[in-house]
Amino acid sequence: MTKPRTFACLSCGSRLHHELQVQHILSLKPIEFPLLCETCQAQWQHLDDTHLLCWGCSRYLHETDDIYEQPHRRDDLTYCFDCIRWLERYDARFIHHQSIYQYNEAFREWLYQYKFQADFRQGWLVSEALASSYQQQQAYQWLVLASSPASMQMRGFHATSLLLDMADIPHQSPFTYIGDNQKQSSKTRQARLQLKQAFAIDDMASLVDRPYLIFDDVYTTGATMLLAKQILFDALKARFPESEPVIESISLGRDTD
Repeated sequence: MTKPRTFACLSCGSRLHHELQVQHILSLKPIEFPLLCETCQAQWQHLDDTHLLCWGCSRYLHETDDIYEQPHRRDDLTYCFDCIRWLERYDARFIHHQSIYQYNEAFREWLYQYKFQADFRQGWLVSEALASSYQQQQAYQWLVLASSPASMQMRGFHATSLLLDMADIPHQSPFTYIGDNQKQSSKTRQARLQLKQAFAIDDMASLVDRPYLIFDDVYTTGATMLLAKQILFDALKARFPESEPVIESISLGRDTD
């Protein structure tokens, strides 16, 4: 898949002025110009790990009256209120998630254009960050979740799998979707928290005894990711009873709505 060359910012459409520099020629590498103007590029913010982050979900935490953003200590780790409640339902090994970007207005608009307007070019805006994450986590077999038939019919493509393809990250999906076909974004927060198992393992033979990392575009309540971790953990324990499965997760954005 070839990265496009554009003379208009993929976000705001303003004209991009590409100037060939001497270092472009001396590098002897394919020349890649920015896909965003400087103003739009500046709106993309990585999660800042100099802030206090929830160990369980990468939510920013600080001293506040908002119970959801207050830090809560458990076993020498700091969690948000949601993750403290997840610890009552799930094994602590499942309650750890990394996110790459802040879910701000720029990210929200990017997600809309990529996922709901099917502007595939938007995927290139995150490919470098994904490739960088993969370099740090090549020991894991990367996985994507199964999309619902309704989502696949509406979009015509698998959103997270395509992002990993663009970043040249090998991946697989042993999951099959058995949920209610309703979009997560259309559900209330309470409905998402009460989500019932939406996945089954479709291909047990594809599972091997190695660490796994599940990738998704956005982490909101964590309900979907935790259900996927649980079903995968159970399948791995059934296939490799003597092993202790290691399952981590990562997303591009962390939505706190």
